[in-house]
Formats: sequence, structure tokens, C-alpha cells
Amino acid sequence: MRRLLFLIVLSFSLNCYSQGTVWTLQDCITYALENNLTIKQSELDKKLLFIEQNSAKSSRYPSLSLSTSAGTSLGRSINPTTNQFENTQYTYTGISGGVSVLLFGWFQKKYAIEKSQLNLDKTNEIYEQLKDDIVLNISTAYLRGLLAKEEVANMKYQIDLSINNKNRIERLLNAGKSNVLELSQANTQLTVDSGMFLQAELNYKQSLYELKAMMNFDFETPMAISYSSTEDFNQKTVYIPEEVYQLALNTFHSVKSNEIAIQIAKKDIQIVKAGSLPSLNTYYSTGTNYSSSFYEYLPNGDRRLMNFGKQLNSNLSHSFGLGLSIPLFNNFTSRNSIKTAKIGLEKAYIANKEGLLKLKKDIYAACTDYQLAIQKYENANSQLFYAQTAFKAAEVRYEAGLIAYFEYLTEKNKFTIAQQQVSNFKYDLEFKKKLIERFIN
Repeated sequence: MRRLLFLIVLSFSLNCYSQGTVWTLQDCITYALENNLTIKQSELDKKLLFIEQNSAKSSRYPSLSLSTSAGTSLGRSINPTTNQFENTQYTYTGISGGVSVLLFGWFQKKYAIEKSQLNLDKTNEIYEQLKDDIVLNISTAYLRGLLAKEEVANMKYQIDLSINNKNRIERLLNAGKSNVLELSQANTQLTVDSGMFLQAELNYKQSLYELKAMMNFDFETPMAISYSSTEDFNQKTVYIPEEVYQLALNTFHSVKSNEIAIQIAKKDIQIVKAGSLPSLNTYYSTGTNYSSSFYEYLPNGDRRLMNFGKQLNSNLSHSFGLGLSIPLFNNFTSRNSIKTAKIGLEKAYIANKEGLLKLKKDIYAACTDYQLAIQKYENANSQLFYAQTAFKAAEVRYEAGLIAYFEYLTEKNKFTIAQQQVSNFKYDLEFKKKLIERFIN
């Protein structure tokens, strides 16, 4: 028993020593929003879509290409400068360039740019929704940690009562006014309370590990959390589910992302239809070449190899024109693509309806749970008041020798259970309120 008491005292001291800096809920949320790995991954997705949007915008500009080639020809081949067959060895160089511009394509590029913007908007809404989910998860883990911390304090109080009672029985036993049975019962109760205390401490540490994991925080750095709620539990907030739902339609990011998904599906139909229609473009190309077998004749009848610069100038060519592309038959690919895009639009409508239905269900359930949590908390407080009153009375009667130790122990355990229930329902009530606030903030 002395060893057990030593371990309990040591646990108290280690707990006080390892508390570290006190983190409020807002501190944890701020840190998590800056360091959470899921959020960082989502930020990279946003950057990729931003690049995709820039690519879509750049597609409006003319395409320009420049190419060059050089080589050696052996044997019979066509000379690129004379366009005649030659059976000789020569070196050659060619330079060419071209530009192509889409004059009219039924706004296909315009729709593609608009779709890229919608994709970026949808990703932004998903990103904001993700942050809201992280905030809720951090709040849940934080409240769970506070509950575990409060349970530690409750069990420490119960251990103090058990130690005092054990010491009292030992004094009475030495004075011949108690018996070994009561002392054994007192030691058993102290052991039970100590085990519950150690379990509460383990729950507290595990809740901090869970919180640190969400925050992407160093597990070795000490952290402490404290209760700093502004919630007035005596003031009953009434949430009308339909009113909360109407507010959520304008603020909840999942609703907005589903609405944007419908617009994206409509753009897909426009893009596919535009791609199945004729397109008009213009082009311009130029090129020249050089060959080591290209000669020029001098006025005296001699010939010599034409120099590099003069060859490039003499062999320069240009071409330009208009191109009209008319899709006549492509194995029904365009028709099937249009049908597929229309089905995608129908699915987007259904997904939006499902999202709204789930949102309404979640809101109605959250509001109902919140009102029920208020009633549970009030009932738990009443139970705690009566259990504490009964325990105090039992304590007085037990010290006066009017009741047996077993009756005193029964009231003490009822008081312990009532304390735990109040703690559970208090944090459950606060979580239920944060869940509703998530829909309207």
C-alpha cells in the first residue's frame, strides 16, 4: 500500500512537471491551420489547379514553333535546296518556323477557361470546408482532453477522501473502535480509486497525443490545456432547425462546392458541343535551307559553292492560308461525349440534392441532440447536488458511528459517478453547440 501511495504521489508530481505551456483552444486551432498535413496537401491541389487555369488562358494565344535540322547525306538522295536526286555526299542545314491561330471554334477555349475558373472555385470551397472540419476535429480532441483532465482532478479528489478515510480507520483500529474488515474495505477502495486515477491520466495523455497528431505538433514537447469556455450553461440557447438550415445554405462550403459542380457539368456540355462543330484557323509558315552541294554560276561561266548566308536568303520560302475543319464522322464519339456530359450534369444535380438532404438531416439531428444534451446536463447537475448532499450527510453520520462503512462507501461511489456524469455531459453539451455553430459560421 505504501508503494501504491508513492506511485500516486510520483504521478502527481510528474503530471505537474510535464504540463508545459498552456494552449487554449484557439491556439491549437491557429497552429493546426498552419501546420496540418491534410491542409498542406489541399494547398498543393489549389496550386495545381491555378497552373491548369493559366494553361487554359494561355491556349487563347497563337501557337509558335521553330525548328532546325542538320546532317550529312551519302549516296543517292534528294537535295533539299535543288529538290533533285543526287548521288554524292553533302551536308545540309534547314530552318523552319510557323504560327497557327484559331479564328473561330464556337467559344471552346472560352468555355475551357471558364471551367478552369470553376474548378478553382470549387477547390477553394473544398479547402475552406476542410479547414472547418479540421477546426471541428481539433475542438473535439481538445474537449476530449479537457474531459480527461477533469476526470483526473475528480479522481485525485476521491483518492484524497479515501486516504483520509483509511488513516481515520487505522486510528480507530488502534483505539479498538474499528475492525480489520473496515480497514480492508478502505484499502480496497483506495486501490480502486488509484486504478481509476491512473486510467484517467492515461486517457488524458492519449487525448493530448491525438490533439498533437492533428496539429502536426512535436510529441516530445510538453503541452497543457485549460478550460476557457464562454458558454453559460444556465442560459439555454434555442436553435430552430429550419432556421439553421436556411443559414447553412448561404454559408456551408459543401453546399457551395456542389452548386459549382453543377456549373462545371454544364460547361462540360458546352465544351463537348463546341468541339463537335467546325473550326476555322489560319496559319503562316516560313523556312530555308543550306546544302554543301548547291553551286552558283559566275559571269565567266565558272561555278562555286554558294555561301551560307546567300543560300539561306535564296532558299527562303513562305506560306499562309486558312484552314476549315469540319467533323463529318468520328464513330459517334462526339455524340456519345455529349450524352456522357449530360449524364454528368444529371449526376451533379442528384449529388447536390443528396448533399442538401444530408445537410438538413445533420442539422436537425444536431439541434435535437443539443436540446437533449441540455436536459442531460441539467439532470446530471441535479444528481450531483443530491449525491453530494447525501455523501456529506453519510460522512457526518459515519464519523459519528451511526452507519456502517459499507453505507458510507456506497454514497461515496454514487458521488464519484455523479461527478463523472457532470463532466461528460458538460463537454458533450459544448461539443453539440460547436457542431451547430459549424453550420452557421
